[in-house]
Amino acid sequence: MTTPPTPAVLDLSGDGLCDLTELELDPELVELTLMHNRLQRIERLEPLTKLERLNLRANRIHQVEGLQCCLQLRELELYENQLVQLRGLDGLSRLEVLDVSFNQLPRIEGLEGAGLGSLRQLYLANNQIGVIEGLRGLPALQLLELGSNRIRSVQNIEHLTTLEELHLGRNKLTQLLGLQSLRHLRVLGVASNRLRSLEGVGALTQLRELYADHNGIESMAPLAPLDALHTLELSHNRVCEVACASLGALEELWLNNNQIESAQQLAEVARLPNLRTIYLAGCPISRMPDYASTVIGLAPATLSQLDADAVTVHLAAAPTPASAGSAAVESNGVAVPGESGRSAHPHATRR
Repeated sequence: MTTPPTPAVLDLSGDGLCDLTELELDPELVELTLMHNRLQRIERLEPLTKLERLNLRANRIHQVEGLQCCLQLRELELYENQLVQLRGLDGLSRLEVLDVSFNQLPRIEGLEGAGLGSLRQLYLANNQIGVIEGLRGLPALQLLELGSNRIRSVQNIEHLTTLEELHLGRNKLTQLLGLQSLRHLRVLGVASNRLRSLEGVGALTQLRELYADHNGIESMAPLAPLDALHTLELSHNRVCEVACASLGALEELWLNNNQIESAQQLAEVARLPNLRTIYLAGCPISRMPDYASTVIGLAPATLSQLDADAVTVHLAAAPTPASAGSAAVESNGVAVPGESGRSAHPHATRR
């Protein structure tokens, strides 16, 4: 049996290249990596008609050009360059991944009408984008990264019905309206914005991961319809009451540095049958002398981690039954609040 030839790959990262004029590139190349050079232009790629992956990360490129013959291209990385506009992608119908993060793009342009029907992942983080626009004609898009820009509202995305991940952290959002058409969204990142409410998120019934830390959120009530949610990050907000009884799939709950003061405000945690991790450090309740035993007593038996430590560590440090007094245990085996510990917890480490 004949062994198939190894795909041609060339890596010239960190070679100090200022241009490609003296290079003779093999027309059989399928992957070309030119990271960390001094290139200012994309040029001399005409022979590379079989090229599938092109990595130009960390150069000095000002515009996308010279790709007209690279019609087999599937991945293009221009992260950390000096792009001021996004054009020159016409005809790249097989392109699946485009990363132009860490550039100087003031707007999203050059995508509509470019024939990018296969594009699945688009990374635009750390630019100067103020408005979500210019995203029509991307029928296969599954991931959109717009973190660390200047976006003030969610708009012009109602047609992105195939989207599964949307990242909008570190912008200037004050509300989350305009998400209702994203029926397949599974991951939403809106950390470090100016949000006071999660109103609008409840329409995302397929959502599995929500990252909304470092905002001014006061209530978890809008999350009630999200019965598929398994990771919820709400640390560094203003939450007082943990309203989570309907979130039956929840496994990871991050609430550190909120305003939770008492076991009563945590009572609904007992109704999370799959909970494995909860973070409450930095909340007023975490300063209580019996903090760990109170939370462990409230939580379901699935809990394996409280804050940075495994539950077994907390239990080992808890007072012995002789010194703490007898603890009441309900008939289902779950300890009531105030119990000093529990006996049946699996070993676990932080995920």
